[in-house]
Formats: sequence, C-alpha cells, structure tokens
Amino acid sequence: MLLSVVLLGEDNGLSLVFLLSFIAIGVFLFIFYGIQDETYEKLLSIGEFAKDKAEKNKVVGIVAGVVFPLAAAIYLIAGFVYYAWATAWIIFPIVGILFGIFATVYNGYTDLKKKK
Repeated sequence: MLLSVVLLGEDNGLSLVFLLSFIAIGVFLFIFYGIQDETYEKLLSIGEFAKDKAEKNKVVGIVAGVVFPLAAAIYLIAGFVYYAWATAWIIFPIVGILFGIFATVYNGYTDLKKKK
C-alpha cells in the first residue's frame, strides 16, 4: 500500500485497489500451494497422513466430536436457563485446554505403547 500511496497519492482510490489486489494474490498463493503440499503429503503418506498418525487423529477426532458439542450445549443451557451469557463463555477456553492436555497425553501414551 505504501508503494501505491507514494505513486498515486493518498486521495486516490486506486491505492485501495492495489492493496486489495496484493492481498488477493497472496491469499491465492497460500491456498494454491497449501493444497498442493497437502496433496503430496496425502499421496506419499507422510506428515499428518502417515498411517500411525491417522489412527491417533481418528481417536482424537472422535473425542473432539463429542466434547465440543457438549461444551456448546453447556454454554447454551447456562445462557438460556441461568442467563449467564457474560460468564458462561469461560467453558470454551477450559474445554480447549483440557482437550489439548488429553490429546497430548493420548498421543504420548500411544507412542510409548508402540515403542514397547
């Protein structure tokens, strides 16, 4: 944007067009090459798509599919029944931290179990 303001002036609307164009090009490049990288990882079965990681991620995903909707239900119940909208949001960071601890412990346990 600085380049476009220097070349075109501050009052010119083209500087906004250049800024948004650069942002759009950057987002396109991130998405395009990110999709290519993920495709290569999936085809080569490396990274997150390795067989052992896929099995661990499956269990963690199942637990997440249960825990986070429960957290949302608790939030909604606390909000509608007790009108605690201002304080009930704290359930989300608590559940997020506890889930992160669970995922770390589970992944560590399965790694130790696999080494034995």
